Amino acid sequence: MVNINRRDFIRNSAKATMSYSMFGCSSLNAEDYNDKYSHSPNFHNGKFKNLIETSEGRKPGTFFEMVGEIVFGDEEREPDFELPVNQLSPSFFKSSPAGGLRVIWMGHSSVLIEIDGRCILIDPVWSDRIGPFIGRKRFHKPPIQIASLPKLDAILISHEHSDHLDEPTILSLANRDTKYFVPLGVGEHLKDWGIPPKRIIEMDWWDSNTLGGNDFTILATPARHYPGRLFSSIPTLWTSWTILGPRHRVFFSGDTGMLPTFDEIGKKFGPFDLTMIEIGAYHINLDDIHVGPVQAIDVHLSLRGKMLLPIHWGTFNLGIHAWTDPIERMIKTATEKSVDFVAPMPGQPVSTDKPIDLNQWWIKPTS
Repeated sequence: MVNINRRDFIRNSAKATMSYSMFGCSSLNAEDYNDKYSHSPNFHNGKFKNLIETSEGRKPGTFFEMVGEIVFGDEEREPDFELPVNQLSPSFFKSSPAGGLRVIWMGHSSVLIEIDGRCILIDPVWSDRIGPFIGRKRFHKPPIQIASLPKLDAILISHEHSDHLDEPTILSLANRDTKYFVPLGVGEHLKDWGIPPKRIIEMDWWDSNTLGGNDFTILATPARHYPGRLFSSIPTLWTSWTILGPRHRVFFSGDTGMLPTFDEIGKKFGPFDLTMIEIGAYHINLDDIHVGPVQAIDVHLSLRGKMLLPIHWGTFNLGIHAWTDPIERMIKTATEKSVDFVAPMPGQPVSTDKPIDLNQWWIKPTS
C-alpha cells in the first residue's frame, strides 16, 4: 500500500470490508429517507433526480457496443512506466501561499486547496485500490502521507462513488477535528463509519455555509451525474462545489455531464480564478454524466473561468480510452480556444499568480 501507514491502512481496509459486507447501508429505512429528504425539490419517489433528463450510466441500447470496446479495445489504458510524482514534505505547508491561492492535485479528483487562509481537501482518495474487493489499482503514489497533511478546515465530498468517497481514507482522516461538507445522503455513510454527526454538514443544491467567518462561503451547486454504491440503499445526491473567499473564487466540478446551469453559476459567482473540471472516464455513450476533455473547456468558459486545472484522470483505469487521451485532447481544445490551463504532475503546487510551465510528465521517457 502507498503513503498510508501500513498498519493503519490494513486496519481501516478491514473496517471498510466489514462495512460493505455486513451493513452496506444506514439503519434508516425507505420511509425514513422520504421523510428526511422530502423538503428537497431534487428528491422524488425515493431518489434524487437530475435537473434535466439524464441517462444514469451508459445510454440505453449500448451495452454490447461498450462491452466490445472494453474487451477488444487496444488502447494503452495504463502507463507502462513509473509516473513522476512531486513528493511533498510536511514542512512545505509551513509557509502560506504568497498570493493567497495554492492548489495541489493529488491525483484523480483529489485536490488540496489553500485559499484566503483556509485549507480545504476535496474528494480525498489515498487507497492503493478503489472500490470493494480487488478494485482498480492506482497508477502512482499519493504525493504526501495523510498524517503529513496540514491542518484542514474542511473536507468536501462531491458524491458517493468509490473513486471520490474512499472509506479507508476517511477513516484515516477521522481523528482530525474537521468538518465534512457533503451532498444530501452522503452523510449517512460517514456516520456509519464513525464520523460524529456534529462534524457532518449535508447540503442540497444551492445551499451555502460559511467557513471561518462570514466572508468565506462554501456553496453546493448542481452537477449532472448519478448515485450508486455497492450494497448500499442510501439515496444520495451529487454536487459540484463553488468556493467563494474574500479574494479568490474556485469551482470544483465533481463528476458531471454538460448542464446549462454552469452558465448561471458563472454569471452569479464568476469569474473564477481557477476551475477544476473532470476530463477522464468519458465516452460518447456516457456524455450525459461525464463531460470529457472537449466539453470541459466549454464548462470552464461557461463558468467564466480564468485558469483550468483538469481532474479525474491519470490515476485509475476507469475509461475506455488511452490513459493519456484526456489530457492530450484537453490541451488541444484549450489551445484552439485560447483557454489558460495548467497540467501539473501529482503533488505539483499551482498558484494562479505564478503559472507553471507545461511539462508533459505523462509521456514515457525515451531513455
